Amino acid sequence: MLVQLAIGTALMLLTILVSALAFWGLEVLLVRSRHWIARPPHRPKLIAVLSVAVFWSFSTVIVGVW
Repeated sequence: MLVQLAIGTALMLLTILVSALAFWGLEVLLVRSRHWIARPPHRPKLIAVLSVAVFWSFSTVIVGVW
């Protein structure tokens, strides 16, 4: 039973690490593109940024589940 607890703990820590790295990567991407995002036209860029954020979040959840 101790082995199962250790494996479960390791998997949870790995999932947290992957999620943190994914969100850090998204933050770096958004910081690098902030000048592009701030210039008009705003609506297509807002749609693009929100789509990337949603895709990134779903990807993080999928990686965490698998």
